[in-house]
Amino acid sequence: MPSINMIAARRAEKKRLEKLVSSVFLVIIGEIVITLAVVGFMTARVHAANVAIRGLDAKLTELQPTVDKISRYEKEIKALEPRLNLLAESRERTLLWYTVLEDLSRSMPEKTWLTSVSTNRTQSQTGEEAALAISLAGVSMSQRLVGETMLCLNQFPEFKRVDLDYTQEGNGEWKTLEFQVVARLASKDMKEGGTPHASN
Repeated sequence: MPSINMIAARRAEKKRLEKLVSSVFLVIIGEIVITLAVVGFMTARVHAANVAIRGLDAKLTELQPTVDKISRYEKEIKALEPRLNLLAESRERTLLWYTVLEDLSRSMPEKTWLTSVSTNRTQSQTGEEAALAISLAGVSMSQRLVGETMLCLNQFPEFKRVDLDYTQEGNGEWKTLEFQVVARLASKDMKEGGTPHASN
């Protein structure tokens, strides 16, 4: 009897071991399948990334001439920038002189004529930088017309201040009045003769 019990116990132990081995085998198979799936997924991702990188490299190679052109144009623009700035400043100051001359022509009432226009630097009594002034010499028929000229000039923003230098009777056969007016310009970026300052 005892031997029969031992055989039954051994059989039960053998079955338990077989079940344990098959469970371990299934776990190992499952882990291998999961590992293969992960490796396959990662391989596919790496392959896709490599394909994308190769595509981008091809596009970069294709775009390289355009990039080189843009870089060359940027260098040329940078080299031309000082000239362009000087041209813009010169244009602006030329337009300022054009505006000043337009203002002078609009300020002259009837029977008032300019005989000379000159520019010079006037020394300020307050210690400020010397301002550029335009000396206007002319002939008019009356003091009132000279006053109108000065009032008109004072209305334009290009002039900071307009002063009467002198008036005197003319020497001709007509009764005229010679005058000289000094109009100080508001802008300091102008030079005598209408030439712009060089930029610092």
